[in-house]
Amino acid sequence: MLSLARCGLLACVLLILPASQIPVGQEALAAAKNGEVYTLSFSEQGELLADIVILFQKLLSVPVDYLPEEVSSVRVHVEGPQIIATDRVRDVFDQLLDRHGFWSWDDESGGRPQIVVRKKSLRGQATSPPAARLITLEELEAGPSPRLPLYTMVFPLEHLTARDQMATFMSTLDVATESLRAFENNALMVKATREHLLVVRDILAAADVPSRGAPAPDRLAALEQRLTAIEARLTALESPPGR
Repeated sequence: MLSLARCGLLACVLLILPASQIPVGQEALAAAKNGEVYTLSFSEQGELLADIVILFQKLLSVPVDYLPEEVSSVRVHVEGPQIIATDRVRDVFDQLLDRHGFWSWDDESGGRPQIVVRKKSLRGQATSPPAARLITLEELEAGPSPRLPLYTMVFPLEHLTARDQMATFMSTLDVATESLRAFENNALMVKATREHLLVVRDILAAADVPSRGAPAPDRLAALEQRLTAIEARLTALESPPGR
């Protein structure tokens, strides 16, 4: 089964059909449900984000407020059939939108729950995303509710110096929308997507420990190399065929 970090790049349109009804060689997308996972298939030409949004809306059974002109020209490319867990469909949807330049968040202000999707450039009449509220580690791990595009977390450090970690984590974040700050009490405050906050959590869990032989910078360098390799593989998965 795909990890949560990879699911966003591997998701595409979900049209639930019995396995026997999936047309072989047809360009349309389809997904067969088998227990608690979906097997997804894709066309070689890629899919319009507009179609993906419409079908995710059906799958999630929640209205999606989006601007057709923003999603109609965006094409998503994913190679080969992929597998995702049924309980990760919303995570997949949010991460897919994020990687293609869109915010997504829950909105209950109108009395009827809905998901709002807006381009990150926020041009014209686009709605600004809610403020990145402060969450706890428990909320991060469970999945904050309501869902927002960005959250804020404070990570106290014991063995690393917060200011020394700025360069390491800035390379992980999207500097256009996410931020990192070091405090004098040796803590990091990070505003980022849930996915990126989970990456920060994992790096600190591995690096903020008493030194045993190799100094902390060496361990961080090794973690950075692993992250770079993961990003390269994910980028390759998103690239259109033939590139």
